[in-house]
Amino acid sequence: RITGDGVAVLHASGALWETTLKPGETLRVDTGCIVAMEAQVHYDIQMVPGIKTALFGGEGLFFAT
Repeated sequence: RITGDGVAVLHASGALWETTLKPGETLRVDTGCIVAMEAQVHYDIQMVPGIKTALFGGEGLFFAT
């Protein structure tokens, strides 16, 4: 959480993608890819489905949903 007056600088590498989720819409991303979100967005960590995806998918064992 960032509060107060002033300038906030967030460091992120790679491509940045801003999206607006509609009510009830879900997005699954790699847990290391979240930079920021608004307060009304709720997230959970879930295991990647399927053993082949977990082992050979290259993204790790968990998704942030």
